Amino acid sequence: MECEFPKCQDWTPLAVHPKMLRIMSLVVSLMIVGPTLSRNEEWLMTMAKFVEGIFIAGWELKKYSQFVRPLISRGLVPGVRGILQLIKNMWTRFVRSIGLQGLSIRV
Repeated sequence: MECEFPKCQDWTPLAVHPKMLRIMSLVVSLMIVGPTLSRNEEWLMTMAKFVEGIFIAGWELKKYSQFVRPLISRGLVPGVRGILQLIKNMWTRFVRSIGLQGLSIRV
């Protein structure tokens, strides 16, 4: 936490949104892939895009009724399409790093 929010003696302006995205990416990555890959900067940037994409897709899906959401959530909404593409990219790029070569993903 101190590497993201360093100590300072006086008032320091801070952009909170990017810092919170990074912290959320670190925490989720640590839980999902472990300490080694969770410190990889490329992985963290991808996770930050993923976390931000989840929020955007959620807001986009709220425009539709609950009855229609399951039908359109498989890629008809641009935000959801972006998340699905990120998942595919994350899987193909990083799966070898965490030793899950035998598993497959269906998106």
